[in-house]
Amino acid sequence: MLGRSKHYYDLLTDLMINDLITLDEFNTLVEVRKAWSLAEKNGITVKDAFTAVRRVNGVYLKIRERYS
Repeated sequence: MLGRSKHYYDLLTDLMINDLITLDEFNTLVEVRKAWSLAEKNGITVKDAFTAVRRVNGVYLKIRERYS
């Protein structure tokens, strides 16, 4: 698990350093990852999945709009 988390945060950091995502988007994706990890421990609910997908989709739409 630690290896996957480290890789995830390294990837997000690289995206931010290369100006592909903003600090706000970075923070949103970090919060989603933390919430998902907590949900995995307690059992993932439909609400958890819906919230995660909605937030990630919001970041995706911002990036898509910026680079379209």
